[in-house]
Amino acid sequence: MTKLLLLSYSKKLKNGSLYFIGSKDQVRKAKALIENVLTESGTLFDDMMAAKRKRRETEKTERREKSHKLQIDIPNSCLGRIIGPKGSNITALRELAQENFGGIMEIEIPKERSKAPNGKTTVTVYGQSEEAIKWITPQLTFYRDTRKVEAIHMGRVIGKINTLKSAVPDITINTPRRNERKGDTEQVEVIAKTKADLSFAMEFIDQTVALARKSKKHADDRKKVGGKK
Repeated sequence: MTKLLLLSYSKKLKNGSLYFIGSKDQVRKAKALIENVLTESGTLFDDMMAAKRKRRETEKTERREKSHKLQIDIPNSCLGRIIGPKGSNITALRELAQENFGGIMEIEIPKERSKAPNGKTTVTVYGQSEEAIKWITPQLTFYRDTRKVEAIHMGRVIGKINTLKSAVPDITINTPRRNERKGDTEQVEVIAKTKADLSFAMEFIDQTVALARKSKKHADDRKKVGGKK
């Protein structure tokens, strides 16, 4: 009887390759046997992964049933502040909660959500204690306001943003990019952690715009006087 020999195994291909030497019937049977083993192994692996996912979902459901729940509506434009780069802010909140209160804190932000800037998204939090929920609530609370500013004064407002941020570091100011500016007015959005910071920022912007308007009026008046001469 001719022996079936495994000649070589190559990793050059994506899944590796087996090379056999033997009669056609032997190679055919070996191929069928290996394919059967791989199919059974793949099925077993898929079953194991499915069971693992099911176990995790069950554990999550049981944990959530025992947890304290908080649902809070957050403006879409504030979600970036909560999530952070690659989820860094949420990770930090979870670690702080676990360090201070123990247990696992889940912060769930739906993947399917409206992208409208003025819309809101419901964020759900599961904490192991009432203290943890009380602690996380202000961490997820943001205050937002907007101002319509004449396009001709946007440059003055943008130029003062760094001054405003140096006075109130923990705020976010969103202005339209130059190629996105359309019409006679543009919107300036301010996001702050406290009402006091938001109020200060909005007053600062109002004063900046008022000064810009005054300067323009003064310049226009001088032009009129010069024209009469």
